[in-house]
Amino acid sequence: MALEITRTGNEVLITVVGTFDAKAAARLCSLLSDVVGSGEPARVTVDFGRAREVSAVGLAALVGCRAGNGISVRLRGLSRRDTRVMSYLGHDASEE
Repeated sequence: MALEITRTGNEVLITVVGTFDAKAAARLCSLLSDVVGSGEPARVTVDFGRAREVSAVGLAALVGCRAGNGISVRLRGLSRRDTRVMSYLGHDASEE
């Protein structure tokens, strides 16, 4: 799994490439904490459009990370299944 980071002004786009599992979610959580902690970006988007596989365990870990750290990010590129998993986990990703 790789994370590609693109910064444009005060926006940060993080693209997930490859398999997104619990280990990848931990890496993403650490990166999100660093990005949000810097206080610079006004908007952070995580794009799953290039993820080959997204595990429910990885999504659960991401939800836990975001809730625990108060991180607000926009998610895009999730499949219908992944959007449904996110809703089961208490996060509405349907419009993201």
